[in-house]
Amino acid sequence: MTALSSPLLSGVGLRSAGGSGGGGGGGGGAAGKAVGSSLCELSEHQRGLLWMTSGVLLMVPDGTLIKLIRASGETAALWRLGLTSITLALMQLAQYGRKFPAMIYGLGPWGLTVGLLAGFNNMLFIIAIKLTTVANVLLIIATGSFWAALLCRLVLGSEIRLRTWIAMPFVFVGVAVTVSAGLSAAGGGGHLLGAGEVIALAMAVLGAVRRTIMRFHSGIDMLPAVLLGNLFFAGCLLMRGTDTLLEPGDWLPVGLLGVVFLPAAISLTTVGSQLLPSAESCLIFCLETVFSPVMAA
Repeated sequence: MTALSSPLLSGVGLRSAGGSGGGGGGGGGAAGKAVGSSLCELSEHQRGLLWMTSGVLLMVPDGTLIKLIRASGETAALWRLGLTSITLALMQLAQYGRKFPAMIYGLGPWGLTVGLLAGFNNMLFIIAIKLTTVANVLLIIATGSFWAALLCRLVLGSEIRLRTWIAMPFVFVGVAVTVSAGLSAAGGGGHLLGAGEVIALAMAVLGAVRRTIMRFHSGIDMLPAVLLGNLFFAGCLLMRGTDTLLEPGDWLPVGLLGVVFLPAAISLTTVGSQLLPSAESCLIFCLETVFSPVMAA
């Protein structure tokens, strides 16, 4: 897969056929080709940084919008996963057309693994946010770069750049200082780790595993996998009898999450994760860790 495979990215003129419409679209097609030409001049690493950074910044409102949802964590997770799945499906149908079923079948076991991990992490994030503060959750998730580097070194035997090892402790300390005002004793009981913190730690490890697989199998378009993972866990929540009733004020934050922010963010970060070492991808996610608690304050 290349960075041009994303349904979201193809909409900004990155497909070679993007400007081949009627005469009235000539200006837009020329602009699209110019953008595509500029992006193609970037190295794979630079494109990865661009997509990852853009996607992570789109995730910043996530924690704030979840806190605005008054329904239970499972109900919020059901709607978040379900709406995100529907939006991603529409985006990918527009991109792949009749080839969409073939893209699903071509995922293989690694693609399905990535999808399940992505859906599971999305569900866990809402539950963790409901159990503790946004700052606590995101600070623990910031350790993902360490787990990713460890996985790459021990499991794949990959060399981790010295600058990445040097950056990780500085990034973590910087994040800790930034969100320190929002930190609270775990679970409100003074324990080191409450349920929300344990879930956040699991998310950090599972997220590192997912991004390592995505980088190692970068030839597989993982966007359909993420769609399937979200859809699977939405179905699981529905089948176990999760209440689907939202409060009147919940519709706006749920809609913004499931239709706007998350589909765009997931598309960008999925493509970016396949272009960057997993430790670097996790480091970029620290941007969300810094800005999200500030927005939620």
